Amino acid sequence: MGAVLEMIRSITILALTLTLGACGSKEIGQGASLSDGVKQLVASRMNKGANVPKATPFTGPTIQISLKSLGIKEQAVLIADQGGYKTYQSNARRSYTFNAGQLTATRGLNNDLMSRDVTGEQRAFRFLTSTNGLGVLKLNCTAGERKSDTIKISDRSYNTQLAEEVCRSSSISFKSRVWRDGRGPRKAQQWAGPQNGFAVVYWIN
Repeated sequence: MGAVLEMIRSITILALTLTLGACGSKEIGQGASLSDGVKQLVASRMNKGANVPKATPFTGPTIQISLKSLGIKEQAVLIADQGGYKTYQSNARRSYTFNAGQLTATRGLNNDLMSRDVTGEQRAFRFLTSTNGLGVLKLNCTAGERKSDTIKISDRSYNTQLAEEVCRSSSISFKSRVWRDGRGPRKAQQWAGPQNGFAVVYWIN
């Protein structure tokens, strides 16, 4: 409160000084200009800081995602849920789409995963190439046996079912994992593409 009163006092003194200066002038137009200037000064001082951008808080379902090969570690909030496909967006405007914990698309990573199949033995993974073309990898994927596994996220333990899947082609082979409990996925390790490597994901609320 004291700071506000001091600011008003300073503005009042400045306004009186400018007004007295205007009275000593023979140019009436100059006096009007000074008066307008005082009004603008008062308004600008009172509104100082009004346009300072504020950090956008995360609200709603949130994930933490890391892509080590790209140097990315960030949080992203749920922005869309359509037919089981859930899309999360970060403050950096990168987005990640999942279906039952499987990463199905990314945006903002340059060599993005545009889409992928989530069922069937043969899966197609579609990627944006460096020349903005669409590359397609067809892989044979086999689900492993599910098993119980306890994981810890932010000092909390979760009893989950671990589902593993191995995908292969003549040139590449990788294993993806999803840990789920009764509420859905809790953790995932998902292949994000030849240039992007693996994504490690935690559902944190």
